[in-house]
Amino acid sequence: MKSEEVYLASGLKEKEILTMLNEADKHDKRHVIRLLDSFDHKKHLILVFELMEMDLRNAIKTFGKKVGLSLESVKSYARQLFIALFHLKKHRIIHADCKTPFSFIIFLVKPDNILVTNNKKTLKLADLGSAFTVDENTITPYLVSRYYRAPEIILGCPYDMAIDVWSAACTIFELYTGTFLFPGRTNNEMLKLIMQTKGKISNKLLKKGEYSHKYFDNQNNFLSLETDPVTKQVLNWRYSFNF
Repeated sequence: MKSEEVYLASGLKEKEILTMLNEADKHDKRHVIRLLDSFDHKKHLILVFELMEMDLRNAIKTFGKKVGLSLESVKSYARQLFIALFHLKKHRIIHADCKTPFSFIIFLVKPDNILVTNNKKTLKLADLGSAFTVDENTITPYLVSRYYRAPEIILGCPYDMAIDVWSAACTIFELYTGTFLFPGRTNNEMLKLIMQTKGKISNKLLKKGEYSHKYFDNQNNFLSLETDPVTKQVLNWRYSFNF
């Protein structure tokens, strides 16, 4: 870790959470990365992990660029990933990225933070420097990297470990197809893509969202920000998504 305060705080938090998760998994069956050691070197915190071959982002690029991995591989990875998430859930840990008071952003459940062994058969969930307990969560529309961001985050609704399940599902789709499930450029476009696939977000959920008014009118029609191809002006287009 860099010697700045925010990096040190992140590293110490990761050390604390991983120590707890590893101790609760004595036989290394829950697919969470093992923290082997830690020490200070010239005011830098050093965390030592078990050796893994590559992350799943590189695995997709190497073995399944634009076409995805085999179904058997995806099934195996998905099973291991959900075992890891269940282990986190038992300890009320959310593996998400968040802005610290210093506006430092880390990562979440996505291919970059899922590591595989040399034989490509065993998966480990890694990078828990941004993880936190359910009791520590705060409402922010920019929690989690955008392509993997659950709608309740965008809308400003209360959330829990389920946001990691959403991110995991987006990751599994990406593993099998080699493409992003919801490649929105903004939160507004993310909601549009999600509703085009899943249907309109329920009025009950919209009422819980602190930011719902930014994306929906008084009749709960979605306000899509779209650029006019001729004038290049950004316009609000209303969609009901009643299908």
